[in-house]
Amino acid sequence: AVERLSQDGPVRQLDSTARKCPASRGFLHAVDELAREAVRTTEPGQSLCYGHNARDYTLTLRKRSPVKSKEIEFKLKSGKKVKRIYKNLVLAQFAVFNRQSGEQTEFELLLDGSEEMVGVPIQISYQPNFWFKAVLNLDTVTQGEINHE
Repeated sequence: AVERLSQDGPVRQLDSTARKCPASRGFLHAVDELAREAVRTTEPGQSLCYGHNARDYTLTLRKRSPVKSKEIEFKLKSGKKVKRIYKNLVLAQFAVFNRQSGEQTEFELLLDGSEEMVGVPIQISYQPNFWFKAVLNLDTVTQGEINHE
């Protein structure tokens, strides 16, 4: 597989001796673990390491705050407007640190704190610089839709 990939350009590899993170988890697994922890605990500062693209990273839960309720409004591609009120939420602020380059990135997850959807992101916010911000909203729950109002 490496030979096939190297035909498209150089392949980055991280051997076990150079790896600073012993865990085999990736980014999404690390986010899932810390998101669930953010809902359960009141203590920020927890970190997990993970590997991605032959680089070591550390994901840290920087801050968490309870959010009693939040109204989220957005428009689907079809033009349909969606307006939901979610209750019992947690706003979790994360930082990702690239151990090789020293670069740090931050993002926020608005997490559901209810039992049936604990830790599910209702809203994801990422602002890499002052002029661009991406906000992703949970669209809908289609089967047996959960009413948060």
